[in-house]
Formats: sequence, C-alpha cells, structure tokens
Amino acid sequence: MNDQNNSDTLDNAVRRLLQWRGIRITEARGRGDRFFMGLPDAWYESPMWACANGHVSTKYLKSERRGTICLSCQAQIWLVPQITQAEIAEVMSNKKEIV
Repeated sequence: MNDQNNSDTLDNAVRRLLQWRGIRITEARGRGDRFFMGLPDAWYESPMWACANGHVSTKYLKSERRGTICLSCQAQIWLVPQITQAEIAEVMSNKKEIV
C-alpha cells in the first residue's frame, strides 16, 4: 500500500511539473518566441533541467536504459526555463495553484 501511495505522489508531482512547463510553453508561444523541437529557443541557451522530485540542474545523466535522468535522484528530467531550486519547490508543492 505504501508503494502505491509513493507512486501516486510521484505521478502527481510529474503532472504538476508538466502542467507548469506547458503553461510556460504556451506563454512563450503567445509572446511569439522562436521554437526548436517544440520548445522555446531561449530554453536551449542556458539549459536548465528539472525532475518531479524538485531538483534543478544544468547537468544531467544520460542512460541507455533509462534515458535522461536527474543526477540527484535518477528520476526522469525535463528541459525547463530558468528557475531556482526554491521556485521549483513552490511549483511542486500542492499548496499553490499552478499559474
């Protein structure tokens, strides 16, 4: 039962991260930003990576078996706009609506 709760919590965190990321992409489209491979060009200038566990880094680990993963926890990561560890923690907390 505890494993199921952990899995549900992680799934919720992934949804929150991807929802927040989607909003940032929509905002960039609305501003008329240039895109490459479905993401704003600016995100590639100083790449920042985030995982659903709230870690943010400019570096990541590439695994043949697991793909692109977080150096801190080996969870899947996604390219995100410039963000601090404190900001991603706020995004990932269930206490605040994602905007």
